[in-house]
Amino acid sequence: CGGADGGKDGGMDGRGAPIAEVATLMSVDAGRAVNLLLSFHELWSLPLQIAVSLWLLYLQVRYAFVAGLVLSILLIPTNRWIAQRILKASTSMMHHKDERIRLTTEMLRGMRAVKMLAWEGVF
Repeated sequence: CGGADGGKDGGMDGRGAPIAEVATLMSVDAGRAVNLLLSFHELWSLPLQIAVSLWLLYLQVRYAFVAGLVLSILLIPTNRWIAQRILKASTSMMHHKDERIRLTTEMLRGMRAVKMLAWEGVF
């Protein structure tokens, strides 16, 4: 009836999604779950770190710390541009990963067919 057992559905799971795509989504979701835990701590710690750093800088150089603050604010658009580029690269990488898994699955199914039909001598 299909799925991973090499049925007639062409490498689809029971709902019609390609197995390669499902495997990629599962690995991406697991990575995101781990990163979520790390990002949670950054949510509260980064503002605190920035505030403490600015306060310590103020103690050392008084009002000259404003230059560092202005530079940090001016770099926000650059950071956004870099994040967008990373997102595009990640999307492209996932597409290539799906294709690689699809081809590997197809190759393994072919190898299984050759073994099951005892065609090793032919190839």
